[in-house]
This record gives sequence, C-alpha cells and structure tokens, in this order.
Amino acid sequence: MQCSEFIQYIDGLIRAGRSAKARSELSRHRPHSFTRAERFELAAVARRAALPWLTLRILTPVVRPSTKKSVTATTREKAEYAAALVRVGAGREGSEILAALDSNEFPQVLLYRAHALFTQWEYQTAIPVLEEYLGKDLDEYQRVIGEVNLASAYVHERHYEQAEILLSKLEISTQKQNLPALYGNTLERLAELAIDRKDWAQAEKHLTKAEIAVEQAAGFDAFFVKKWRSILTLSVSPRHGLRDFEKFEALALQNRHWETVRECDAFRAIICHDRELFLKVYFGTPYLSYRERLRRDYKAEVEIPDSLPFPLPSTSPRTGATENLDLLRNEALKSGQLKHRLLKAMVSDFYRPARVAHLFSDLYPGESFELVGSRARVHVAMQELRSWFRKKRLPLRIVETQGEFRLTSSVSRLQLIVPSPRWWQQNPSGRLALARAYAGANPFSAGEFAQWLKIPRRTAFEILSESLQQGLLRKTGAGPTTRYQFIIS
Repeated sequence: MQCSEFIQYIDGLIRAGRSAKARSELSRHRPHSFTRAERFELAAVARRAALPWLTLRILTPVVRPSTKKSVTATTREKAEYAAALVRVGAGREGSEILAALDSNEFPQVLLYRAHALFTQWEYQTAIPVLEEYLGKDLDEYQRVIGEVNLASAYVHERHYEQAEILLSKLEISTQKQNLPALYGNTLERLAELAIDRKDWAQAEKHLTKAEIAVEQAAGFDAFFVKKWRSILTLSVSPRHGLRDFEKFEALALQNRHWETVRECDAFRAIICHDRELFLKVYFGTPYLSYRERLRRDYKAEVEIPDSLPFPLPSTSPRTGATENLDLLRNEALKSGQLKHRLLKAMVSDFYRPARVAHLFSDLYPGESFELVGSRARVHVAMQELRSWFRKKRLPLRIVETQGEFRLTSSVSRLQLIVPSPRWWQQNPSGRLALARAYAGANPFSAGEFAQWLKIPRRTAFEILSESLQQGLLRKTGAGPTTRYQFIIS
C-alpha cells in the first residue's frame, strides 16, 4: 500500500470512530519511505488516533533539528508538533508554540489552541477561539469537528440556548455525512445538556439513541455513553443508582481514564452532598476553573482547610494506625529545590498519574521538551528523590505503570499532607513555586517578582533575600540593574 493510500485508510478509520483499529494499523503497517509532506500527514493522523508520541518522533527532526541540519519547520508542522506536546502532558510549551503561529496560514492552529484549553478545563476561554476557527474557510469535515468542540464548550459553560441550536444542527449533519462517532458524541452532549437542566425524559431519549448509534463502534464511544447513563441514573435516584454508578467508576479506573474518574467523584459529591469527597476532588484537582465550578455546583458553603490528608496507595496487606507525613510544608525538603518541586508535582493531582512531559514542564519551566534528554533528566530527579526517601527511612515509593508515575507507600494507612491551593499562594515556598513558573530559567527583577505574585515590593525583597540565603537564587547587578535567577538544580 502506498503511503498516501495508507494515510487515507487511517483517516477513514478515525472518521468512522475506529481509533483502536487505526492505532493497531499504524503500529503494524507504518510505511518507511515517504516524502516530507507525507510524514506530516502521517504525524497528523497518528495524533488523531491518540498516538502523540509517534507524532513527536516523526516531527522532532523537523521542528527541533540538530545544529548540523538546516531545516525550517512550516506552520503546519509546528502546529501538529505543539498539539502532540499538549497530548503527552507538555501543555505549557505546546500552548506557547501555538500562540506564536499564524492561524490565517493554518486555521487548525485555533482548534489546537482550544484543545489545549480543554485539557485545563478552560472551556469559557476556548469558546471565542472556536468561534474564530469556524469563521475560517474550512472543509465540511473540519467544520463539523469545530462545531462539535464548540457545542461541548457551550454545554460545559451552560450556554443552553446556543448549545441546543448547535447540537440540533449537528444531530442532522453528522448523520448526513455518515460520521457515527461524531453523531454519538452529539447525542452525548444533548444528554449532558438535558441532565444539567434536570430534564430526565429528554436525557433518557438521547442516551437511548446514543446507545444504538455506538453499539458497533470501537474505542471509547460506548464508554462515554455508559458514563452519562450512570450519571443520569444517579441523578434521578441517588440511593438506587449508586451501585451502578460505582460499577461504572470501577470500569473507568480499569480503563485508566483518569478525567472520567475525577468527573465521577465530582458528580457523586454534588448529587449525594458528600463533603469528604468534595474536598478530595477540590484538593486533588490542579485546574482552577474546575475547582471554581465544583464550588458553585456543590451549592452548600464549604470551608476549605489549609491541608488535607491524602491516603497513599499501598500494596501492603498489613493494617495499623494511620500515620501522616507532612513533607511539603515543614521544610523537610528544601522549598523550591528539585526534590521538593518533584514531590509537589507528583501529588498535585490525585487522579491523573504524573507523566514525564508534565513533570519536565514543572521541574524545568521555560525549557523545551526533548524526546530523549528530557526523559533522562526527569528520571535523574526521580532517583534523587528516591535516594532521599531511603536516607530518611521513609516508606515512600515512585511506581511506574505504562509510562505514568504515582507516589505509593510500602506500608498501609500512610497519608501525605497536601497543602491547599490557598496555602501555596499565601506562603513563601508556594509563592516561590508560582514565580518559578513565570520566570523559568530567565533573569527577573524584584518588581517583576512582586507583580507576578501580586505582593508589595517590600514583601518581594524579603522573600528574595531569604531565597538567596537558601541557595535557591543567584543575584547579578546592583541597584536598579539587580536581577535574580532561579538555580535549576
């Protein structure tokens, strides 16, 4: 099969909702001889088939060429590369690349920017981006993709009237174009909209149609229909629907679909008025927009404590008294240095395990992710943290499963004390972590530091002085020319 024919074949599988088959074919039958233009098309379908690492491998020699090669990447190649970075967890770098690209030259840039915002649950910010995308000259399929994404954002942000108009149109157009996966997705959004409005009859109607539409589909289409079915059942009857809901959440865990597990806990906390579960989702979610929505939906006022004990996963069958470890706040690890930043990154999300690209982004802000070198640097940091655990005789382990990392315990009933988002904003170590995200490896002034953290200059100088004494910063210049720089350790 010629490369162009192969790409068309994979594209057809994706449009039909058979992404699992597309991934299998890409893994087994990827052509080895193709032009640069064909490599781009192959990279694009690989990303769409949920193989972003393959996309990065194909495009890295073009977008990040060695110094010996004189290659200039096109806007299209940079956009696909950036979209793949977002998919593997390097969202900050991917978004920065996309922000610098001209959407007039390649309209998909706007769609990829919206996808990057979706990964942070920033649906409201994504709406004008998608509306601008749909104002471009698009083919029929691209337009439907944009409309489905915009409809999702409308539903999430509860723009009911706009969502209903667009979804009604999509219900017809996705059937007409024979796009079963997108048709099923449209029905899911209609069901979600009805559930949000507490229109149980309409939700039942849309889910029944969705179940028929995805009956023969591969991939996660049927999985997501089950998700909304379980949410509907729980919403209608919290007491009788809990068993089926718990079965679905177990399925989500088995499939390692972490955002669905987060959503299950959030819905259960809201519907069942479970304060403890609410706090788990709130503390265990790094996305500000998600936490704000959670507080609005929970209705009852909940006082957010400064910390929350998080039970660490354990394989130990032994039981005993619960023990708490407070490593992030008590300076057991020097605040802001590599081991401290790594531990903070690993417990910032209770649901999604840490991925290499995400960890690299947190450890080395401002640096570009490289397929080989960046992974090696993250693994070196992990070895340092593991050695520190052993030195301090702490029963903590870093376990890898399918390229994802979790902090676990070798004893039972061990809890790590996790500070609240407010604590990180109000305390010096937390402020330092926020400033590092802005500055990366670049020099900065005391005024910039104060502006980033929204604090008085006097307070900024106090924090900077303390950080210099701790060896976290270096200082150059004097007077108005004084500049500070984080020491990347």
